[in-house]
Amino acid sequence: MRKYVLLLLLLPALLLAAACTPDSAGESLPADTSSDAVSAPEKPCQTAQVYIDCPTDITKDAYVQATVRIVDPNGRFAEIDDGEATVKVRGNSTSSGAKKPYNIKLSSKKDVLGMGRAKKWCLLANLYDKTMLRNKLSYDFAAEIGMDYVSSCEFAELYLNGVYRGCYLLTEAVEIGETRVDLLEDGNEFLLEYEPYPGYSNPISFYTPYYDLLLGFNDPTDPAPSQQRWVKDFFREAEAALATGSRERIEQYFDIDSFVDSFIVNELFKNVDYSTSSTRFYIRGGKLYAGPIWDLDLSSGNADADYYPEYHNERGSEDRFASCEGLYCDRLWNAALLHYEWFFDCVRTRYAALSPAIEALTTDAAEGQNKIDALLSRYGDALYRNYDEAGWSITEKYSDYERIPFPTYEENVEYLREWLIRRHAWLKSYLGLT
Repeated sequence: MRKYVLLLLLLPALLLAAACTPDSAGESLPADTSSDAVSAPEKPCQTAQVYIDCPTDITKDAYVQATVRIVDPNGRFAEIDDGEATVKVRGNSTSSGAKKPYNIKLSSKKDVLGMGRAKKWCLLANLYDKTMLRNKLSYDFAAEIGMDYVSSCEFAELYLNGVYRGCYLLTEAVEIGETRVDLLEDGNEFLLEYEPYPGYSNPISFYTPYYDLLLGFNDPTDPAPSQQRWVKDFFREAEAALATGSRERIEQYFDIDSFVDSFIVNELFKNVDYSTSSTRFYIRGGKLYAGPIWDLDLSSGNADADYYPEYHNERGSEDRFASCEGLYCDRLWNAALLHYEWFFDCVRTRYAALSPAIEALTTDAAEGQNKIDALLSRYGDALYRNYDEAGWSITEKYSDYERIPFPTYEENVEYLREWLIRRHAWLKSYLGLT
C-alpha cells in the first residue's frame, strides 16, 4: 500500500537553512533552501553511517590519506575502522556536482555491511536524482532477476570531518575480484567499457573491426600486447558471426541470456547513459557477456528534455511522460541482435516472465509491499535528512542533465512510480504482450 507516502504528504514542510561555507575537504555546504518543501518521518535510524576524517582537500586528482569508519546502527555487521584508508572524488559529470561522490580504498580487504570482502568502495551522491532511489531500485531489480555481478549497495549517511553531508549510496565498485566481477586476470578474461571517445574513462581502448565500437580496457587497464591482440581477434570472429544472423554461430561468442537481461533492464529504466558511458561488457570463458549495469541515476524519465531531446521523442518538456515511449537502448550490438526474430522472441518471452517482478517495483501485490515503498519504509528517514538536515535542495536543478524537479520529495517519487508504470505498459505493447 502507499500509506507511507500518503502519510508523508500530510506532514508540514520543514524550513531548511544551511549556509554555503567552504570546508576543509574542498567542498561547499549547500546553499539556503528555505523554500523547499521536505518533511522527515519520525522513525528510528536504520541507515548505516560513514565517517571520513581527512586533514587535506579531497579532489579527483589523487587519493589522499583518511580515516574511514563505517557503522551499522542495527548491529548486524562489524564496524569498519580504518586509519590508513584513502579517498578521492569519483565520477565523470557527477564529480563536478556540488555534492561530491567519493571512492574509498581501505587499507585491506574488509567485508562492508555484508557485501563481501574488498578494498574499493564507492559513495554515490545521487545528486541529480531527487528521489535518490533510481540507482538502488535498478541495481536491486537486476540482482533479483539473476543478472551476474550486479553491485550490492546500501544507503549510508556521510559525515565528513564531523559535518553531516547527507544520504549516499555505498556501493561495490565494478572491478575484477572474487566478490566482484569474478574473472581470471591471468587469462584472456577482461572487463570492458564502451567509450564515447578515446581516453574518456580508460587509458587503453580499441575499435571493434566490424561494428566500429570503441571499447576501453576497464580491468585490467593495461593488458599485455599479446592480450590486446587476442581481444581484437576475438571481436573479429565474434562480430563476423553476429553479422550472419545465425543463432548457432552467434551463441559461440555472445552469451544471449545476459544480453537479453541487460537490454530489458536498461530499456525498462530507459538508461540515459547506455551507449554513452558506464556501459560494460566482459569476456569470460571465450564468450562476451553484457553487464554489469552501472550509473542509472539519470533514468526513468529523469532527463532534461532540452539536453536529451531524443530521449523525450522530440516532444519537449510539456509532456511529462513523453519519455515513457520509444526504444533507447537498441544500440551497440543490440542494434544487430534486435533485427533477428529469434532474439526478439527471447526478449519477449523473458519480459513476459519478468512482468510480475516489474509490476512489483511500483504496485503492491499478494507477495507484499512494492519496492519503491519498501525502500521508503526502510530508508525514508535518511532520505529526508539529506534535504532537511544536510540542506541539499529538492527544487534546485544541479545539472543540465536532470529533469526539472517537482517542488516536493513526494511528487518526485510519485513521478518515478507513474513513469515506470507507463513505461512497462509501453514495452508490453511494443513486445506484443497486451
